[in-house]
Amino acid sequence: MPLLSELITSSARAGLALQQSDGSFPPGHNGPYRDPETPLRNTGHWLITMAYAAKTSDEQAFLESVRRAAEYMLNPEHRPHDFTWLHRDKAGKDNCNGLMGPAWTIEALCAASDALQDEKYAVHAAEVLSLIPYDETVGLWRTLEVDGSDIGFDPTFNHQLWLAMAASLLIPYGGSSAESQAVRFLEKLETNLTVGADGLIQHGIGWLATKRPIRTPRQLASFFYRLPERRSRAKLARNKAIGYHAFNTYAFAVMRVLMPDHRVWESVDLKRALRFVDSEPYLSEIDESLYGYPYNPPGFEVALTLDVFAPERDSPRRSPSDWILSQIAQCFNEKSQLMDQRAIDSNTQSARIYEATRLGHLSLP
Repeated sequence: MPLLSELITSSARAGLALQQSDGSFPPGHNGPYRDPETPLRNTGHWLITMAYAAKTSDEQAFLESVRRAAEYMLNPEHRPHDFTWLHRDKAGKDNCNGLMGPAWTIEALCAASDALQDEKYAVHAAEVLSLIPYDETVGLWRTLEVDGSDIGFDPTFNHQLWLAMAASLLIPYGGSSAESQAVRFLEKLETNLTVGADGLIQHGIGWLATKRPIRTPRQLASFFYRLPERRSRAKLARNKAIGYHAFNTYAFAVMRVLMPDHRVWESVDLKRALRFVDSEPYLSEIDESLYGYPYNPPGFEVALTLDVFAPERDSPRRSPSDWILSQIAQCFNEKSQLMDQRAIDSNTQSARIYEATRLGHLSLP
């Protein structure tokens, strides 16, 4: 049976042609959000794929690609005020892309240090993480804008989780501060993670949401008048949560490998969330989510979730290999050797094959 690693390496080979003279890769627009992004995000994603291909092949071009991409990411122009990285430029939105932008860049710089055997990239990542305000009381980070301003807690759960995951990647490089923050994040998970009755992880952090109580007859009338609108918004919110559910469980899986002894892995709510990826509602709804296959790669994300968390005695409806094949069938283009089919944002979707690099040991039927 062919290994997934062969497909990843083929895609990396096709990706080499996309790398620009300055080491960057083509930017995207954040999928369905349509936010113009700088090349940092996709350059980081491709760097990880190239690092993987360098390990699994004898082609020196992959390691050279990693070096060029990593040096591009260290360019001071991406931190114009010496704070966080410039990830997007859209009126009305922050330029750092909340905590998600830093998380992706830290993840890539850690991969660069590993591949190039040079700690300077991870050290740079740790320096930036240390600038982002962290509230130990609640176990969450506040958003640090590119100009250094503190713009409050990032209320999106997956942003907080992925920065915690990125912090855990710094642990092998002596990141004691990063480790303590990641540990505290997991300790406070019970407060900050909201899981629905069916196991679906809610997109926002519940206690950060502002809710106005109904106190007057006018407010009550307004509530019922706007009920159809509220139901429509609830439907859209579930559609988004479905699309991001496995994005969350993927990050948990990475942290589980890095921090296997933490007691959080016995959390009842987390276990319900992990089981949800193998439920009938998830199986049916993920195909319809705008934030599923057209943007996030749930096939890779669920596969890693099952590979890390599912006991051998479990018999999931779909195996990790089944999920990988679903991702490939829906998004991988045999002609281009890129994951650019059915894409809202082909540049970003192609780059996100990097999420499969943690699954390269699996065989495909």
